[in-house]
Amino acid sequence: MNKFNEAKIDSTLIHIPKASNYPFIYFVLYWDKFKAVSPDGEILLEDFRSYMNKKRAIPWVSIFKDWIRKPRVVPYSRYQKYLPGRVNDYLMVDDLVVRKERLLELVNLLVTHDMKRINEEFYDLISGKNENPFGLDWSEYDSLAPLERGE
Repeated sequence: MNKFNEAKIDSTLIHIPKASNYPFIYFVLYWDKFKAVSPDGEILLEDFRSYMNKKRAIPWVSIFKDWIRKPRVVPYSRYQKYLPGRVNDYLMVDDLVVRKERLLELVNLLVTHDMKRINEEFYDLISGKNENPFGLDWSEYDSLAPLERGE
């Protein structure tokens, strides 16, 4: 286990969420899957082995909870590049307080929706709370338009 909570299984580095909470991790290997188990018996991760060529599910809830504690790390996280476009744009604000609020809102949405659906129905899900999810002031935007002759 390295300092990034990664373990090498089948010559592939696998990220194990919450691994840093334990002094060591047990791995139970099957021919097609593996389990990362804490010393207390809690299953931290269960996934396919790398040679099975299966897509891995990204544990967005635990990632977002980590980001809520440290909202500044979002643009530098290994998972940021996997965020769908609208969600990524929504989280890439400079104000860290706003970013933290948005992360909390997305964690609440992940309870009932998956990330793909949140991205597809983004404006319906987010604008239910706030009519302007990106914080744009349309009056300033409209004031940038050139004036028509005669005005």
